[in-house]
Amino acid sequence: MKNKEKNRSEYSKKGAVTAILSNVIKIALGFVNRKIFVMFLGATIVGLNGLFGNIVSMLAISELGIGTAIISQLYGPVARGDKQKIRKLLKFYKKAYAGIMAVMIVAGLAVVPFLTLIAGEHVDGMELYYILFLADVVISYVVAYKRSLISAHQREYTLNIIQIIYAVVMNAFQIGLLFATKSFTVFLIVKLVSRLFENAMISVTYRKDYKWVEEEEVDELAKNEKKVITTKVKALFLHKISSFLVFGTDNIIISNLFGLVTTGLYANYFLIINSVQVLLGQMFGAVIPSVGNLLAKESKEKTHSVFKASMMLEFFVTSFAATCMLTLLQPFVTIWLGDEYLLAMPVVAMLAVAFYSNVTRNTPTVFKTAAGIFEPDKHVPFIESLVNLVVSIVLGMWMGLIGVFIGTFVSSLVVHLYSYPKFVYKKLFGRKAFEYVLEWGKYFLIALVELLIVFGLTNLVKFDSSWATLFANAGICLLVPNLINLALFGRSSEFKYLMEKFGKKC
Repeated sequence: MKNKEKNRSEYSKKGAVTAILSNVIKIALGFVNRKIFVMFLGATIVGLNGLFGNIVSMLAISELGIGTAIISQLYGPVARGDKQKIRKLLKFYKKAYAGIMAVMIVAGLAVVPFLTLIAGEHVDGMELYYILFLADVVISYVVAYKRSLISAHQREYTLNIIQIIYAVVMNAFQIGLLFATKSFTVFLIVKLVSRLFENAMISVTYRKDYKWVEEEEVDELAKNEKKVITTKVKALFLHKISSFLVFGTDNIIISNLFGLVTTGLYANYFLIINSVQVLLGQMFGAVIPSVGNLLAKESKEKTHSVFKASMMLEFFVTSFAATCMLTLLQPFVTIWLGDEYLLAMPVVAMLAVAFYSNVTRNTPTVFKTAAGIFEPDKHVPFIESLVNLVVSIVLGMWMGLIGVFIGTFVSSLVVHLYSYPKFVYKKLFGRKAFEYVLEWGKYFLIALVELLIVFGLTNLVKFDSSWATLFANAGICLLVPNLINLALFGRSSEFKYLMEKFGKKC
């Protein structure tokens, strides 16, 4: 038993380290890749690239969360070494994904005649570009069931290493061939071939370690087992489709209202913002198993105190990151791509506010996921997505680009002011929902004040050099929000708890 626990611990550490390494490498390569992309292909193709990414994400909703549901069903059989059950689940999973790929191909091709309408303008070759985009995503599903088994065996680190190899190979060839050909078609073909290479690496790993899966035929899953998976899929689907409608439609709205060039400008900022959000989400998401254990073993009072400490940590990190977004994005984009790729400063300010609101979902989401709360709030995703679409389109038409991001921020208030207080805070801790609203509102207002102070100070310090501006603004961002937060919360019980925890780990 001790050896098994040791192995689990080792696998978890390897998974965490390789996941962070994988993301850092992909982010660094992504910036270099985008620089070369912009240099040779321009803002319109950048916008088309972002738009097609959104369209394909919309089609990927057909996946319905089957992957998440299946992996959750695999953990038990894997832990027990029940090979027959694993074979049955994988047989079901393989068939399910064959159906998903068929749906994606049919639905994806049905979009082709409407590409000009969706984009708001026509670009030569856009139909071919889109089909190559679609093929890349469809092909990734071929090995989905193999990925799930590797992951269920806590071999996530293997998948992360493969991801690193895939990212390095793909970006190296894309960058080299952009210099040589200046062709978006070649760029996308490299992406497709690299995906096939990644699939091959996963298949080799699967055959090497899990060849026993294919050694004998098994019966279908029982009806009641399929029903369990179907129930989970339905709940996950509602959350997945809303997530897309809230976070995955910006490029489509922007392209339709303002054109592909503006979409391309935003896509560059999104690359930076999303990279930071992914890293922060990974940091907080890594504690889900620990939170699950906490909820199972500790009192509501104890779990509530940990929740509040996590909220404070999230506030410290996110308020600092948001001030960096506000003051560093402009000089960074100038250095990275040039002045002609800058968005207006009010738009960047709204992006920083929306960033803060989105990232502060992490703590309640971690507790919600660990507690398995999916059914009670299944109607909330539709409310949030409806608010986002209506407000973003109406304000976008009235106020311009900034209105789209105001819509994204306003829709996030549905979860902060309604869903999390009622379905997470009240349910888990037995406290009044309004307490969470006050707590989140307090932190949000402080973060806004810090954004205003930092923005004012950075405007007092002017340099002709973008590099000098970047470093001066970075120094202000490092000092001001963190000193304010320490002054306000340095003596609180939550801060003392965090210091105690970090002290033990150090």
